[in-house]
Amino acid sequence: MNLLFSEEAASLASHIETSAYLAPGELVSTAPLFSAGIIDSMSLIELIAFTEKRFDIRVPAEDITLDNWDSLERILAYIARKRG
Repeated sequence: MNLLFSEEAASLASHIETSAYLAPGELVSTAPLFSAGIIDSMSLIELIAFTEKRFDIRVPAEDITLDNWDSLERILAYIARKRG
């Protein structure tokens, strides 16, 4: 299943939009989140906690990288890899 078009992806996008004070539907899946300043380090930690709870995964410290967390698309790919 492609997570990018799932209800789970929509809930993650909505969470990011709310946290970043973006309008609903404003978040583009490839938009850089952290490197463009849409979210800061505290928001990233909160996003990781939300993701762990919502998707029932554990995120070790070594996985907290821009490659995994700098866009909705990258986060969803990371979740898909974690789920196997």
